Order: sequence, then C-alpha cells, then structure tokens
Amino acid sequence: SRLAAKNVRWLGRSGCEEVAGLRIGFLGGTYDEASYENEAPDDMSDAPYYTCDDVEQLAIDTGAYRNDGGCDVLLTSDAPRGCDATLSAEDPRRAQIGTCSKPLGEAMRSIKTSYHFVAAADEGWSLEPYRCGVGGHRRLTRLHALPACGKKRWLRAFTVEPFSFQEDLDTEEGARAASVRAGELRAATAN
Repeated sequence: SRLAAKNVRWLGRSGCEEVAGLRIGFLGGTYDEASYENEAPDDMSDAPYYTCDDVEQLAIDTGAYRNDGGCDVLLTSDAPRGCDATLSAEDPRRAQIGTCSKPLGEAMRSIKTSYHFVAAADEGWSLEPYRCGVGGHRRLTRLHALPACGKKRWLRAFTVEPFSFQEDLDTEEGARAASVRAGELRAATAN
C-alpha cells in the first residue's frame, strides 16, 4: 500500500496514478544539471533531484506517446521552461517564476495535462491557459504556482474535473471550442 497515513497517499518519484477518479501525473524533486543524467535509484526512493529516467517515466506513464494519453493534473516542484513565453517583459509574474526547468519544458511538449500545479514558488501565481502536448491531440492546460506555506493566499481550493474535451486544437472548429474552454478554465481558476 502507498498510504503514508490515513487519507494521505505517497505518490512516489515519478509517474501517473488514478486518485479519486482523476489521473494524477507527478514528478518529485527539482532539476539539477549535475544530477540529471544519473540513473534513478532502483528502489524508487525519494531524492531531492529528478533524473532523465524520472522524466521519461512520467512521459510514459501519462501516455504522452499515445493519442488517448494524458493526465488531469500534473504535480511538480519546478515550472517548465517556456511557461512564461506569453508574458510581457513588465509582467510581475515573470520575476516570481524564476528559473525554469529545461528538461520539464521539453517534456511538456509531449505531456498532455489539464492542470499543472507547481510547488516551488515563494508567492503564488497563475498563467493563462496554454497548449501542451503535440499534434491534433493537444490540451489546454492551466499552470498554477502555489505559494509557500504561510504566505498570503497559501491555502487555495480548486475544482478539478476529469478531462473530457476532445477537440483537435489545430482545426478551426477545435480552436473555436478551445477558446470557449479557455474562458471556462480562466473563470474556474481565477487568481
């Protein structure tokens, strides 16, 4: 059993599991260039840094290489490189985002998720919905960085539903439907 305590479940280093009807993808630790090429421990024990094996396991377990793959929620400590691409130079969130993970940014090209929660943030922030995944099987995702414990608004609630939006974002009809979905995501997860 992976129960750490009553009503507390330890997810592990990297992967994707079904929890309460939602597919939850997870990647434990932060990016460290010196440790990234190391092999993940055979016992899958926790470590402060993730490896290339962990990122690959996340991609496989979330179904990144399948058209029907994906997860409803992705939990990481790092923000992916490129997540701030649509922010203006003056946007105050740019300074809060800080250093982003290049390997996670590359993985997000394939990983399809609806919500991405990032833990390594001093102050909390959210980004506009953006596309993740590849080809005609992309998803709109909303990235939220949760503030450190004890900071303003550190305790937040989100309504997350299993993914059911199946439009092809690369077609005119799919883009129109995605625009409507983006508005729904913004309304449901306002800052």
